[in-house]
Amino acid sequence: MPTVRLFKLNPLARALKVLSVTPFLLFCDLSHARVLNPNEVLNIDGGTAPDNYVLNGDSTLNANGAQTRDIAVNQSTLNLKGSAVQATGANGVHVNAGRADIAGSNISSDRVGLAISRDAAATQGGSATVSDSAISGATAGATVNAMSSLTLQRSTLTGTGANGTGLRVFDGTATATDSTITGGGNGIQIANDLQVSSPSTLVLNNTDVTALNGSAIVVDTVNAQPSQANIAVTNGSTLTASNGILMDVRRGAEGNLRVDNSTLVGDIVADGSSTAHVLLENSATLTGRLENVQSLAVNSNAKWVMVGDSKVGDLTLNGGGIQFGNPGEFFKLSVDSLSGSGGTFYMHNNFATGQIDTLVVTGNATGNHLIDLESSGSEPLAASSTPVVQIGSGDAQFALSKFVDLGAYSYDLVKQGDTDW
Repeated sequence: MPTVRLFKLNPLARALKVLSVTPFLLFCDLSHARVLNPNEVLNIDGGTAPDNYVLNGDSTLNANGAQTRDIAVNQSTLNLKGSAVQATGANGVHVNAGRADIAGSNISSDRVGLAISRDAAATQGGSATVSDSAISGATAGATVNAMSSLTLQRSTLTGTGANGTGLRVFDGTATATDSTITGGGNGIQIANDLQVSSPSTLVLNNTDVTALNGSAIVVDTVNAQPSQANIAVTNGSTLTASNGILMDVRRGAEGNLRVDNSTLVGDIVADGSSTAHVLLENSATLTGRLENVQSLAVNSNAKWVMVGDSKVGDLTLNGGGIQFGNPGEFFKLSVDSLSGSGGTFYMHNNFATGQIDTLVVTGNATGNHLIDLESSGSEPLAASSTPVVQIGSGDAQFALSKFVDLGAYSYDLVKQGDTDW
């Protein structure tokens, strides 16, 4: 019979054994992730220990009431319901040319909460639908790259860092309904994708955007190709900015802002190299300054309320109005051209001081427009005329919306020559 020898483990041997195992355990703890193979389906819930997940090759992760660390979705599908994702040193959820359905969940990261991107070859984008959820990241609440889309419903996006942004869109598409987007710096940043060039699209539907230390929406250019953004602020949405700038267009970018049935207070600003176009419609109101705005259209009972002397490129009024400040304020509006029909200019006149709002069209003016003139001051000593409108050329017609009475005098708007009223 063979002899079996038993060796006693002395203290030194015990120490060597511990040292030989511990480095391997530390390495696994730092780098471990549950990798899903192509076409694999994995279901996790509240009884599953928190882990990192990597989804590859049309795999699917269904998380119901689970707690996880960061999740990478590579051309795969993530269904996250009633779950919590807490990531450190990585994006919370990164959807790379994949799909994510996130409902009733909380995602947080010290980087980006939710990143949605295309593949490296620019052949397929990613998409995510988020409902009744809260997503936050120190750098950004969410980012959306070219060929990719984010649909946000009854949810919050927060950029928690001092310079964090609630949402960043790089030639992608983002739609937010009944939601809140907040940035520690700017509220929303729109720029161009480094490889794929296409306009960014942002739709805000009854959604509030807040910039705690910056502009509500920044449209910027990050490489040689200028970025373009089409922005719709609709159905009671609000924009709030610490610096008072609602749309800030920079470095050769183009920002196209449509405000529909919403009330905004703040400025629209484009630098000298950039382009800004503004459309107000369906009873929308914008009170603020327009700087370097190439075109303004005010339609269907919408109104722009001026806060100072202003200059606009092309002005179109179709059933909308422009209010020259409040009573006691007197401003001058200069535009390159005027068109449309059925618009109203709400203006003020003080007969005692001779102050009056004025409209100057340096180029061509067409269409029929009304002047609603409110007068104040003492009764004039004699009949007189005061210039109100001047155009460079065109067949535009202007008339008072009502007669102006002051004491024994009544005033009407009278055309003098071909270009003055």
